[in-house]
Amino acid sequence: MSTRLGLLYNRRAQKKYREKKMNEMDHYKVQIKELNAKMRQMAEEKRALKADRDRLEQIMQSGGAQVSSIPIQPSPAQQFVETLKCLFANGAEDVSSPAHNEALALMSKSREVQQILVLMFPFKAARLKADIQQQACREAGPHSPALWRSTVAAANFTPLQRQRLIALRAKFLKDIDDVVTERRILTQGIKAMLPHPGNASAFANTLFKAQLSTSQLRANLEREYQLVTHFICKAVHETITPIQHARCIVAAAPHLPDILYICSQLYIEEADLAADIDALPDMNTIFSDMSSYWWVTGQEQEEMDGSLWPAVYQGLDVYHEPSGPLSAPPAASLLGFTSFSQGADDVAAGAAEDELPTDAIAALLAADSLPLPDELDPCHTVEPAAALRWES
Repeated sequence: MSTRLGLLYNRRAQKKYREKKMNEMDHYKVQIKELNAKMRQMAEEKRALKADRDRLEQIMQSGGAQVSSIPIQPSPAQQFVETLKCLFANGAEDVSSPAHNEALALMSKSREVQQILVLMFPFKAARLKADIQQQACREAGPHSPALWRSTVAAANFTPLQRQRLIALRAKFLKDIDDVVTERRILTQGIKAMLPHPGNASAFANTLFKAQLSTSQLRANLEREYQLVTHFICKAVHETITPIQHARCIVAAAPHLPDILYICSQLYIEEADLAADIDALPDMNTIFSDMSSYWWVTGQEQEEMDGSLWPAVYQGLDVYHEPSGPLSAPPAASLLGFTSFSQGADDVAAGAAEDELPTDAIAALLAADSLPLPDELDPCHTVEPAAALRWES
């Protein structure tokens, strides 16, 4: 009897053991299925990461440009240039072609938009131009003299147009030289009115002079803006035809066609000069230093022993300092004074306690010699503002 009970217990134990093992096997099978699913998911993620890595490597090898397989919406400026290229490819040069009329209509709308931007939003227009130029430099590098030679060749100016553009350039540089000479006097006069480290009380009566100089400086900046705008309007809107303007845009792309570069290149060709106009910065006041004189004329910062006038600016009846010892007129000699950066002991050694430094006196006298702005002139009668009208 006991033997049978022992066998029965063994069978039950074996059955429970087998059931336990079967349950463990089922549990292991479920875990294996989950692990296989995770492995397949990781394999898919690995393939996606490998594709992203390959795409990024292609972008790095292409210098940061996007892969052509990825669709990118071009900017409005790029769309404008591409449209002009398409119109020229379809015969925009032919007056009887439909593409010619489309190109004229497109350039008319473009010039209208530019006039609205420049006249109503000048600072935003300058910012927009600077952004386009920076993007062009990133894509194609900085512009070179060869670019402007090809642009002038593509424009195909007539002899009369070339003469007029060169004359406009010469007049513009002569007028802007007077503006900058006056601005140097004003800025140095304002600098002379700063508190003096040796005797601040000597400058107590210069408040009105400072206000006068700042008003004159504002009028000077307005005069510069009028000269630049007048030059661009005369050269681009009255001398160059819309089709020639479109040719310049296409030839200079992705850079913006700069009319001062183009006029300087024409002067070089007419004067048969082996000059390099690469020293000319863009006509954009955003990156100007003290004033826009450096981008207007292309002249580098003055040295103490004279001025640097490239061959681009030869043939103009404008003043420039001769090389050699410093013997400049007051407007240029004021650029070199450094009394305000010296200590009180150095100043006291060079001047009396109650006297202004000599260079500061020269700056103040030079500022006094400039014409008085209308708003500070007691004899001036205020009249209603007239409509903006360009010089003929």
